[in-house]
Amino acid sequence: VTELGMYQSREAGKVLRETVAPRTVDYMMISPLRRALQTASYILESFPEKQTTIEISKECAEVMLYACDIGTPPAALSQEFPDWDFSHLEKFWWPGGKDPGETWTLMQQRKCQEKDADVSKRIDGLKHYLRTLEYENIALVCHGDVIWWLTSEVKADGVRYGTTAKNGEIIDITDHIFTL
Repeated sequence: VTELGMYQSREAGKVLRETVAPRTVDYMMISPLRRALQTASYILESFPEKQTTIEISKECAEVMLYACDIGTPPAALSQEFPDWDFSHLEKFWWPGGKDPGETWTLMQQRKCQEKDADVSKRIDGLKHYLRTLEYENIALVCHGDVIWWLTSEVKADGVRYGTTAKNGEIIDITDHIFTL
């Protein structure tokens, strides 16, 4: 995360603390992509009570389209973020399940990008899972395309429309998760 990203993350934590979850964030689901983990760590600085249940979930990882969407094996993530549990992640947890070098080669050949149908299925599963959680204040630290998919719907014209999020922006997705 850049200096600007660190600033945006810390500001998002302050806004979250002051307006959305004045007591605490009870549960935070974080994408296992390094940039989301870094963002979450800066957001959590606003919640020093450390009462937040953390779940690292590949289900909210960015849509696999670019090299920056290739993940990092959990062993390396555990060294960088020792307070969080990555043991449930497969070694190559991102779509395709290949090592980063091979994944990059496949992406250059356009053989590894996630298809819309696969993303839709993944996001539907994520929505279902979030509905089962029994926490009052839930935060999801994920990525722009994931927010777009979580908030999107197909309109009468047959086109899918969703919310585009900026870096560090807090988007309330409650209505999109709990509307069936």
